[in-house]
Amino acid sequence: MKLALFGTSVKTGNLGLEALTLGALHLIHQIEPEAEVLLFDYVWDSDQVTLVGPEGPRVYTRHGCNGSRRFWHSASLMRMRLGAKLAPLRPPAVQDLADCDLVLDVSGGDSFSDLYGVRRLDMVVGMKALALDLGLPLVLLPQTYGPFLHAGSQEKASKVTRSASMAWARDPDSHVILRELLGSEYSPERHPLGVDMAFALAPLPLPRFTALLDSQRDAAGPLVGVNVSGLLANSGQAGRDALGINLDYPVMVRKVVSGLLAEGAGHVFLVPHVVTPGSAINPESDPHACEALRESLSPDERACCTVVSGPFTAAQIKYFISQLDWFTGTRMHATIAALSTGVPTTALAYSAKFRGVFDLCGSKDQVIDLRTTSLEDCLAGALAGYRQRAAQRAILADRLPTLREDCASQMSRILACGTHQESTHVPI
Repeated sequence: MKLALFGTSVKTGNLGLEALTLGALHLIHQIEPEAEVLLFDYVWDSDQVTLVGPEGPRVYTRHGCNGSRRFWHSASLMRMRLGAKLAPLRPPAVQDLADCDLVLDVSGGDSFSDLYGVRRLDMVVGMKALALDLGLPLVLLPQTYGPFLHAGSQEKASKVTRSASMAWARDPDSHVILRELLGSEYSPERHPLGVDMAFALAPLPLPRFTALLDSQRDAAGPLVGVNVSGLLANSGQAGRDALGINLDYPVMVRKVVSGLLAEGAGHVFLVPHVVTPGSAINPESDPHACEALRESLSPDERACCTVVSGPFTAAQIKYFISQLDWFTGTRMHATIAALSTGVPTTALAYSAKFRGVFDLCGSKDQVIDLRTTSLEDCLAGALAGYRQRAAQRAILADRLPTLREDCASQMSRILACGTHQESTHVPI
């Protein structure tokens, strides 16, 4: 079987996307050990990448595909879609794609929305349309759908979703939006509720992480982790306003850390989950925000607070998080790394996407919505979550076995779409 994986990315520092990619690949190879999987990433050129999973290292072909206006470039989505329709103009990457049995698309987990701008949504929709242009079966892996805030966005999303052979939602709230997109074409068999692929990512121990954790084991209190989002901390209030967040995020997270230490936490680890290349103050990157937070603490507090430094992979930071007694964070997949390993977790959420996944884990009441909650109530909610960690750990222990089974079984149903020679999609 030859597959293509859209909407993921590796080696970019976005460990959420990396977790989705590796989780999906692990599930694919469990069912089809010899499957050839092409990765379509937002790079410019085709290359070979080596990724390490539970099965060991594997080499994958990665093709560039991006929404650049440089339509003459072979990695331009516009050029690729033209080549899909006119074979003589077909770039090699599109020809490679045309030989696939099935295309799987996860939209970066949460990018099937115009929350991050209409241009990004157009890219996400366009990649799905590329598969459909070639007449290939397209499956939308478990992901978030919406919100759609701008005129025309929902119609674009609806059209391409209706054309997919299957579409999975990763949480109950997204499943409601998925059903709205599909209207009368909704089918329980083709449009199920599923589990985020990052639940399948296996933690990978890293010796220096083990040593770091061991150095604090004798701390007089629990070891806790706080993920600080560079997206909210580095972009200033104007950036937060664009997401509907009025509170001062850096001040709020600093108060959470101080509150945790006052509550008796033995040591606080500040955990980045997006580490983009280039400038340390890139708005998408977390390490600068973590360092700035630590520097804002009092000397005594700084002595009990450590920034987890790179380099590390998504699997390695998942291992680190799995060893903590409690976790809170703003990056969606940082919190999934904790939930999926049974670590009681409270989300400091900037969108509705957190609620559904936490609901599946029995932790819906552990989502604090930064858009609608005052700074003082955010602090109170985070500390309440910390105090409730024993009860939350028991709930996760009860829920996780079923979620892991569902995560594995859903891929069998998904890959079955590739056994049919013809797609069930409606041309767009």
